[in-house]
Amino acid sequence: MVILVSGCATTKWYPSRPDMDEALYNRDIYECEKSAEASAHNWGSSGNPFMIANDMCKCMQSRGWIPGK
Repeated sequence: MVILVSGCATTKWYPSRPDMDEALYNRDIYECEKSAEASAHNWGSSGNPFMIANDMCKCMQSRGWIPGK
C-alpha cells in the first residue's frame, strides 16, 4: 500500500484536458479531500494519512487530474 500512496503523495496535480481550470481544481481537491476523510472515518481510521492519501489520489484521478511532483 505504501507504494500506491507514495505515487500520489504529491501536492501538484496537472489537468488532463485543456478545459480544466483553477476553479475546477479547487472544487475537485476540496470534494476529494472531504470524501477521503469521510471514507477513512467510516472505516474506523479517522485521520489515517495513508488511507486518506490513497483515496484522494483515486478521486482526483477519476476526475481527470494527473499526479506529478
